[in-house]
Amino acid sequence: MEAVKLNFSEDQLPFIKLFPPGQLPQINQLTELVTTAETGAVVSFTGTVRASSGNKPVTHLYYEAYPELLIPLARRIIDKIARKLGAKERFNVACAFQTGKVQIQQPSTLIAVATPHRQAAFQGCSQLLNQFKLQLPIWKKEYYTDGSSWIVNN
Repeated sequence: MEAVKLNFSEDQLPFIKLFPPGQLPQINQLTELVTTAETGAVVSFTGTVRASSGNKPVTHLYYEAYPELLIPLARRIIDKIARKLGAKERFNVACAFQTGKVQIQQPSTLIAVATPHRQAAFQGCSQLLNQFKLQLPIWKKEYYTDGSSWIVNN
């Protein structure tokens, strides 16, 4: 798969973007966006589609999102976590979310966090993922061999 070109610079961080099917960037592209001479730790997360949910075999997922609300809300979440971790001066974040149909083993969510020290990077990435799942207007529909259902994130 050819890498998606990201036209973005460090002064535009945080990077928050929804991508149509088949156009999600590679995680290394996001880690490159957040890494600077002042960051000593980079932590990344790649969420992929698994083949089962509970006891049901999953064939694929479908994601919908509301970008006009998602992007400003994600920025507020990022700012709040950066302040909480005392990392506001250097808390670089890049996140990418897949919309549309996503196949088994394919990535759906990418998050990269760079900070001067590892503890803030690990905690920041984990907290961002948790808060994004709880608060962002992204909806997921699971398709099974015998039907489908919308899933509530928790």
